[in-house]
Amino acid sequence: MAKTNRTNLICLDQHRSFADDLRMRFSDPLKYNIVNVSSSVDLVKYFENASEKTGINMAVIVIKDRDELSGQPEHLTLVIKRIDPRAGIFIICPGDRIDEIRKRLKFNIDAFVAKNDNANLRLHNAMKRHISSLNLEKRRQRRNTSFVVLVLFVFLAAAAIIFARLKFPHYF
Repeated sequence: MAKTNRTNLICLDQHRSFADDLRMRFSDPLKYNIVNVSSSVDLVKYFENASEKTGINMAVIVIKDRDELSGQPEHLTLVIKRIDPRAGIFIICPGDRIDEIRKRLKFNIDAFVAKNDNANLRLHNAMKRHISSLNLEKRRQRRNTSFVVLVLFVFLAAAAIIFARLKFPHYF
């Protein structure tokens, strides 16, 4: 049976409404671990103390209608990416403010999802895309390593044949 990495969903939601929706959507405890935090300090602490290094960490930041973007999400995304570069960061925001938030938060965000009826499905697709890109990168590194080993083996075999030809010409 193939080993599956457990995905840690850390949801920064002050009102816990979206985190409850996530628990219903991602209900498989073998694949998903959902943690709800209410402040950015708790979110950073979770990433610093993440004991499960084999899993993939995903930060889901919920921005409400009345929240002001006073530099907190920009700083938060930089801190998260510095702690865990493989972590996915997803912003859930109101649909009418998504362009404004995209302009303010240009870097380190994997997906912006408008908060509507199908936000959970869009978030699930964005998370699958992020996990697939991580798996592709891992396979690309394995492929490159295997190719280098193959080239070295062919080079050493050719060098051994040339050496044997020069040292023992009567066998050829």
